[in-house]
Amino acid sequence: MNNNIILTKTLLFAFLCTISFSANAQKVGDLFLSMPDKIVPTLSKQQRFEMLEYSKLNRRDSVKNKFNEYLSIQHYDSINQLITFNTTKNNLTEIKVFEMEDATPVVAIINTVLQPVRLSTIQFYHLNWQPLTLFSDIPTAKQWLISENTKNADIDIDWLNKHLENSYLSFTFSKEKPAIEVENLLVDFLSIEDKKIIANLLSNKPLIYKLSHKQFVISE
Repeated sequence: MNNNIILTKTLLFAFLCTISFSANAQKVGDLFLSMPDKIVPTLSKQQRFEMLEYSKLNRRDSVKNKFNEYLSIQHYDSINQLITFNTTKNNLTEIKVFEMEDATPVVAIINTVLQPVRLSTIQFYHLNWQPLTLFSDIPTAKQWLISENTKNADIDIDWLNKHLENSYLSFTFSKEKPAIEVENLLVDFLSIEDKKIIANLLSNKPLIYKLSHKQFVISE
């Protein structure tokens, strides 16, 4: 009798977990469809619906945007709450759901221009698409400076600092963990002469930001 009660409770718990998991798994897809047109002006809700259905069927069929460009979802991960898709041939958009410490879900969207150099912007929203500020400390190139290399270089520090005040950044969401990866692209905007001097002073590794106390902060 006791064994039957235990088995029933176990099955009920597993069923409730399955319901919860299914609800969460659909969340990023629902948000992909409910995004206001001003966020993705080149794709209508119907076009996004078709893109999502193709992706769920593991098909790479394309839909035409408002510029008659063929586009598709590049990556759809319902477990990690992430969708990556093109809005134009030269623009990549990523949408991801994060959870704050109190389990409140928030939406993050990265828009990246692909050519001639990848440059990104990032925005955050409540589930009702009201704007939210979670990333107030936008890094400059100084964050990537390898101080040890600077000590050994014969360089004008004032000249270097002037260049490092600029921010040319590429954002992307990690596919393995709830984090934002930020890459510094300053060297792509330098002259050939300046690039030879500055490139060796900067790290090539992305900065990793994670959500902590309602702000994204550097974790690695």
